[in-house]
Amino acid sequence: MFKIGTVSKSHGTHGDVVIRSETGDTILSAELLYLQTREGDFLPVRVKKIRPAVKDSMFFVLFTEISSRNEAEEIRNLELFTTDESLIPEPEEPDMDDPLHAAFSCTGYKLLDENGEVAGIIDTAIDNPAHPLLVVQHASDDPAPEQFLVPFVNAYIVEIDDEAQTVTGTNIGSLREV
Repeated sequence: MFKIGTVSKSHGTHGDVVIRSETGDTILSAELLYLQTREGDFLPVRVKKIRPAVKDSMFFVLFTEISSRNEAEEIRNLELFTTDESLIPEPEEPDMDDPLHAAFSCTGYKLLDENGEVAGIIDTAIDNPAHPLLVVQHASDDPAPEQFLVPFVNAYIVEIDDEAQTVTGTNIGSLREV
Protein backbone atom coordinates (compact mmCIF):
# COMPACT_ATOMS: atom_id res chain seq x y z
CA MET A 1 0.00 0.00 0.00
CA PHE A 2 1.17 3.48 -0.89
CA LYS A 3 -0.20 6.56 0.88
CA ILE A 4 -1.45 9.10 -1.63
CA GLY A 5 -3.43 11.57 0.46
CA THR A 6 -5.77 12.49 3.26
CA VAL A 7 -9.49 13.32 3.40
CA SER A 8 -9.47 16.95 4.55
CA LYS A 9 -13.17 17.68 4.83
CA SER A 10 -16.59 17.10 3.38
CA HIS A 11 -17.83 19.29 0.53
CA GLY A 12 -21.48 19.78 -0.32
CA THR A 13 -24.43 17.59 0.56
CA HIS A 14 -23.97 14.60 -1.77
CA GLY A 15 -20.95 12.99 -0.09
CA ASP A 16 -18.16 14.80 -1.89
CA VAL A 17 -14.91 15.21 0.06
CA VAL A 18 -11.79 17.31 -0.35
CA ILE A 19 -8.62 15.23 -0.69
CA ARG A 20 -5.17 16.65 0.00
CA SER A 21 -2.98 14.66 -2.39
CA GLU A 22 0.62 13.74 -1.60
CA THR A 23 1.20 12.55 -5.15
CA GLY A 24 0.06 15.62 -7.08
CA ASP A 25 -2.31 15.19 -9.97
CA THR A 26 -1.60 11.46 -10.43
CA ILE A 27 -4.65 10.97 -8.19
CA LEU A 28 -6.79 12.09 -11.15
CA SER A 29 -6.36 8.66 -12.73
CA ALA A 30 -7.31 6.77 -9.56
CA GLU A 31 -10.20 4.35 -9.75
CA LEU A 32 -9.87 2.21 -6.63
CA LEU A 33 -8.44 3.58 -3.39
CA TYR A 34 -8.33 2.36 0.19
CA LEU A 35 -9.33 4.38 3.24
CA GLN A 36 -7.48 3.43 6.37
CA THR A 37 -10.10 3.37 9.13
CA ARG A 38 -9.44 4.60 12.64
CA GLU A 39 -9.13 0.93 13.64
CA GLY A 40 -6.35 0.45 11.05
CA ASP A 41 -8.37 -1.58 8.54
CA PHE A 42 -8.39 -0.74 4.84
CA LEU A 43 -11.79 -0.01 3.31
CA PRO A 44 -11.86 -0.12 -0.52
CA VAL A 45 -13.60 2.85 -2.16
CA ARG A 46 -14.25 3.46 -5.86
CA VAL A 47 -13.82 6.92 -7.33
CA LYS A 48 -17.06 8.01 -8.98
CA LYS A 49 -16.01 11.58 -9.80
CA ILE A 50 -12.85 13.62 -9.25
CA ARG A 51 -11.86 17.17 -10.16
CA PRO A 52 -9.09 19.54 -9.11
CA ALA A 53 -9.82 22.17 -6.48
CA VAL A 54 -8.45 25.71 -6.69
CA LYS A 55 -5.49 24.95 -4.40
CA ASP A 56 -2.57 22.85 -5.61
CA SER A 57 -2.74 19.17 -4.67
CA MET A 58 -6.36 19.46 -3.50
CA PHE A 59 -9.17 17.56 -5.23
CA PHE A 60 -12.93 17.21 -4.91
CA VAL A 61 -13.76 13.51 -4.89
CA LEU A 62 -17.02 11.58 -4.81
CA PHE A 63 -16.78 7.89 -3.93
CA THR A 64 -19.52 5.44 -4.97
CA GLU A 65 -19.75 4.21 -1.35
CA ILE A 66 -20.29 7.69 0.15
CA SER A 67 -23.62 9.35 -0.69
CA SER A 68 -24.31 11.92 2.03
CA ARG A 69 -22.58 14.71 3.91
CA ASN A 70 -22.86 12.68 7.15
CA GLU A 71 -21.03 9.75 5.56
CA ALA A 72 -18.42 12.15 4.18
CA GLU A 73 -17.90 13.64 7.66
CA GLU A 74 -17.27 10.13 9.04
CA ILE A 75 -14.22 9.66 6.80
CA ARG A 76 -12.75 13.09 7.56
CA ASN A 77 -9.00 12.98 8.37
CA LEU A 78 -8.66 9.38 7.15
CA GLU A 79 -5.67 8.57 4.99
CA LEU A 80 -6.01 7.26 1.43
CA PHE A 81 -3.87 4.50 0.01
CA THR A 82 -3.45 2.73 -3.30
CA THR A 83 -1.89 -0.48 -4.56
CA ASP A 84 -1.42 1.05 -8.03
CA GLU A 85 2.28 1.96 -8.30
CA SER A 86 1.58 4.08 -11.39
CA LEU A 87 -0.12 6.65 -9.11
CA ILE A 88 3.13 7.19 -7.22
CA PRO A 89 5.31 9.75 -8.99
CA GLU A 90 8.97 9.03 -9.58
CA PRO A 91 11.17 10.81 -7.04
CA GLU A 92 12.59 14.00 -8.44
CA GLU A 93 16.30 14.30 -8.93
CA PRO A 94 17.69 16.75 -6.39
CA ASP A 95 18.46 20.19 -7.78
CA MET A 96 22.23 20.44 -7.51
CA ASP A 97 21.97 24.24 -7.68
CA ASP A 98 19.72 24.25 -4.61
CA PRO A 99 21.69 25.75 -1.68
CA LEU A 100 19.93 23.54 0.88
CA HIS A 101 20.82 20.39 -1.06
CA ALA A 102 24.41 21.59 -1.37
CA ALA A 103 24.54 22.35 2.36
CA PHE A 104 23.21 18.88 3.28
CA SER A 105 25.69 17.25 0.89
CA CYS A 106 28.49 18.67 3.11
CA THR A 107 27.39 16.62 6.12
CA GLY A 108 30.42 14.86 7.59
CA TYR A 109 32.91 17.16 5.86
CA LYS A 110 35.66 18.98 7.76
CA LEU A 111 35.24 22.74 8.01
CA LEU A 112 38.55 24.48 7.47
CA ASP A 113 39.20 28.09 8.40
CA GLU A 114 41.05 30.54 6.15
CA ASN A 115 44.39 29.23 7.55
CA GLY A 116 43.59 25.63 6.61
CA GLU A 117 43.05 24.65 10.27
CA VAL A 118 40.15 22.30 11.08
CA ALA A 119 37.46 24.38 12.77
CA GLY A 120 35.04 21.47 13.15
CA ILE A 121 33.01 18.75 11.50
CA ILE A 122 29.77 19.59 9.70
CA ASP A 123 27.05 17.68 11.53
CA THR A 124 24.02 18.66 9.44
CA ALA A 125 22.31 21.61 7.78
CA ILE A 126 19.28 23.60 8.84
CA ASP A 127 16.73 24.99 6.42
CA ASN A 128 16.52 28.68 7.28
CA PRO A 129 14.29 31.19 5.44
CA ALA A 130 17.21 33.47 4.50
CA HIS A 131 19.77 30.75 3.65
CA PRO A 132 20.80 27.30 4.89
CA LEU A 133 22.93 27.06 8.03
CA LEU A 134 25.65 24.48 8.62
CA VAL A 135 25.66 22.95 12.10
CA VAL A 136 29.33 22.42 12.99
CA GLN A 137 30.77 20.47 15.93
CA HIS A 138 33.84 22.23 17.38
CA ALA A 139 37.11 20.46 16.65
CA SER A 140 38.37 19.36 20.06
CA ASP A 141 39.08 16.30 22.17
CA ASP A 142 36.15 17.17 24.44
CA PRO A 143 33.70 14.21 24.43
CA ALA A 144 30.75 16.62 24.16
CA PRO A 145 31.91 19.34 21.76
CA GLU A 146 29.88 22.48 21.39
CA GLN A 147 28.20 23.41 18.15
CA PHE A 148 28.19 26.60 16.16
CA LEU A 149 26.31 27.69 13.05
CA VAL A 150 27.82 28.85 9.79
CA PRO A 151 25.65 30.62 7.22
CA PHE A 152 25.87 28.81 3.89
CA VAL A 153 26.64 31.98 1.91
CA ASN A 154 29.66 33.31 0.01
CA ALA A 155 30.64 35.59 2.90
CA TYR A 156 31.54 32.46 4.95
CA ILE A 157 31.88 29.57 2.48
CA VAL A 158 34.81 29.91 0.09
CA GLU A 159 35.20 26.42 -1.38
CA ILE A 160 33.67 22.95 -1.21
CA ASP A 161 36.01 20.08 -2.06
CA ASP A 162 33.92 16.92 -2.43
CA GLU A 163 36.96 14.76 -3.13
CA ALA A 164 38.77 15.81 0.08
CA GLN A 165 35.44 16.15 1.92
CA THR A 166 36.29 19.63 3.16
CA VAL A 167 34.58 22.99 3.20
CA THR A 168 36.85 26.00 3.39
CA GLY A 169 35.41 29.02 5.12
CA THR A 170 36.38 32.54 6.01
CA ASN A 171 35.51 34.59 9.11
CA ILE A 172 34.86 31.29 10.91
CA GLY A 173 36.61 32.41 14.10
CA SER A 174 34.00 35.09 14.69
CA LEU A 175 31.24 32.45 14.51
CA ARG A 176 32.91 30.04 16.96
CA GLU A 177 33.11 32.68 19.67
CA VAL A 178 29.41 33.57 19.65
